[in-house]
Amino acid sequence: MSAPAWVPCTEDDPGPGIAREHWGLTVLDAERLDRESMNGVWRFRTDDGRFVLKRLGLPASARWLDFQLAATEAAARAEIPAARTIPSIRGIHTESTTIGQCQLRRYRDGRSFTAGSTADITQAAQMLRSLHRVPVAGLAQVPCPSANLESWLAPAENALQDLEKVLAEVVPADLADRALHDYGSALDRATHRLGAVGYATWPVVLTHGEISGSNLVFDAEGMLAAVLDWDAIQLRPRVYDLALAALFLGRTKRGSLNNDPAVARFFLDQATIGNPLSGKEIDALSAVLELYFVPTADRLARYAHGASKDVERYVGWSAEGARRSRELLAAIIG
Repeated sequence: MSAPAWVPCTEDDPGPGIAREHWGLTVLDAERLDRESMNGVWRFRTDDGRFVLKRLGLPASARWLDFQLAATEAAARAEIPAARTIPSIRGIHTESTTIGQCQLRRYRDGRSFTAGSTADITQAAQMLRSLHRVPVAGLAQVPCPSANLESWLAPAENALQDLEKVLAEVVPADLADRALHDYGSALDRATHRLGAVGYATWPVVLTHGEISGSNLVFDAEGMLAAVLDWDAIQLRPRVYDLALAALFLGRTKRGSLNNDPAVARFFLDQATIGNPLSGKEIDALSAVLELYFVPTADRLARYAHGASKDVERYVGWSAEGARRSRELLAAIIG
């Protein structure tokens, strides 16, 4: 999996025009992040600095957008370097445009997470400890657009059959069959495990939902300067963030599911200082990952529409994740 790269915008690229029309930016030059994704991302240079525009890949309700704004502001007040949205000319933080819902933020220069770096992992863990302590009184429990786990814990009727139909439409038959088997097996295991430990009744905290190396920006002194991509922020049990971050920060390289158990274990130890994982939380880690990797039919259909060239890789990768989550976490937690 190649790393995304910034490329100059073409004349027909919609990003610069949206930045001018909705945020009043005078764009001096513009770039687009070249990657296969449901989201679209553009970077602009202006007389007032650099900005980044993001098109949300999954449509978000007004209630969740209000929650996202309130929750990221709460995180920022707790001195978490959350990348905050900038209001448009109309004074709103998410504009409905010709290409979908868009948000604008300041661009933060810096480097991304270094795999295996204990210094970077320590700072990521400290950030999560702080995020999970943010007061949540007054924040509504609103499902985020990418809530795979929550959707599968209370699935719509025929949800798995709907996923089977979408698989048949977007990937070759042999891959669709293998993926459906891996998804279905993971669903059976994970929903049983989370039901047994009472996951749905656990206390909730503010969770980022997508802690990975690409969403962490470090400055020249090596300090965590920005946390990006708050599109999955939600009130959940803390084990959700811990499971995903242990896997993705422990990876040996981008795009791979292979990780270094010692690195992932170090992260979990650092992220739970003063509040160790309980036995039930440890039991839930692999189940949380399994459900994270199983897309809903709607999410897969939107992925295929927004990133058609990448959908086979995504299905293969997510099916592997659903199949291997227990193995990967067993190596980490022993």
